[in-house]
Amino acid sequence: MTKKQKHLLVRIIVAAVLFAVLGGLASFGIGNISQSTEIAGALNGLFGIPHLASRLEGNPVRMDVVEKGFWEVCARYDYVTMEGSGGILCPVCFDQEEIWLEYVIRRLGLSCLLVAHAGLGTINSVVLTAEYMRARGIPVKGIVYNRFHKGDIMEEDNVRMCEHRTGLRTLACVKEGAEELDMDPELLVSLYEV
Repeated sequence: MTKKQKHLLVRIIVAAVLFAVLGGLASFGIGNISQSTEIAGALNGLFGIPHLASRLEGNPVRMDVVEKGFWEVCARYDYVTMEGSGGILCPVCFDQEEIWLEYVIRRLGLSCLLVAHAGLGTINSVVLTAEYMRARGIPVKGIVYNRFHKGDIMEEDNVRMCEHRTGLRTLACVKEGAEELDMDPELLVSLYEV
């Protein structure tokens, strides 16, 4: 694979990811892409808290709608990423129906990447999350660290300790402010299941 092909592949995957996230919002009954942006601004940061945002919007998340939207996106794209909002213990809906992120993951048959801040508190957070997911039979393919500062002795040690305690490999360390994922495209593609 040439460098140009790899760059194109990463751009295609990023486009599919963005569509999945924005399409997922619309599949929750929150409207189209432009409406989703307006709602996000109006909720002043609550948009990342799905159960609260949907309650305030008056449009509770329904699992059948999430499932239908997810499979529609999967039919259109070769690579689809579904973002988990707030972590594995995040409620997606709690009013009309109790839906937790782990239920969505299991219902859709998804594997996961654990994404963590590279700084202080990372070891505890990563190890507890990985163990929680293992105990519930949720496959974890590896760890991505964000806001990573190469040369920071604590952050580099956090990565080492997390790998040791979880047995999971580090897939990427994303520099703070990075606009592109510095990851081998073939490794990235290998994380997706057919």
